[in-house]
Amino acid sequence: MEDKPGDGVPEISAAKGELSIEELKDQGNIAFKRAQILQKTTAAKQYLAEAKAHYIQAIQKLSSAKADAKNLGLVCTLHSNLSAVYLLEDPPKWNEAKAAADIALTVEPKHVKALFRRAQALLQDNREGLPEEALSEALQSLQAAQALEPANEQISRETERISRRLALLEAKRAVPKPEEIVKRINSMLLDRGGDCLTE
Repeated sequence: MEDKPGDGVPEISAAKGELSIEELKDQGNIAFKRAQILQKTTAAKQYLAEAKAHYIQAIQKLSSAKADAKNLGLVCTLHSNLSAVYLLEDPPKWNEAKAAADIALTVEPKHVKALFRRAQALLQDNREGLPEEALSEALQSLQAAQALEPANEQISRETERISRRLALLEAKRAVPKPEEIVKRINSMLLDRGGDCLTE
């Protein structure tokens, strides 16, 4: 595979002939599945690059196609798949994954995979110290996906986990009741003016 000048995306060999948008998508899916199987190997990186190239070429071809329901569905699917590629890269490209998922959701706001991938990009592999805003946005995407596919266990588990994480943040921020504060005060200090603490 050769690199296209300037954009870092491998070009599909011209010897293969001109592939249709559907064929490019299918070839991208095959390469992506191979990359998933070979995880974090040189071959996996090559398959990811190939998947990305196929998806991007399909998207580029779609840019000049008629904007009918079928093609808009393909735009959504291809951007969602591209988001998955960015999430699988090593290191993952969180911003690019979120951007691709956002484009897919602009076309089809109820695309479950795009909602889930957007949440994954926002969560950045569950990195500690994420801003609460990112957690809240991820939870919104997960809840929207869960509403569309309530039987999806992966989405349900992730929704529950992020809900617990946000609840912990909220609990840490809560101001304790006066009785709880009094319980934390050393008993020797309470003997010296403890009566001031009661009404």
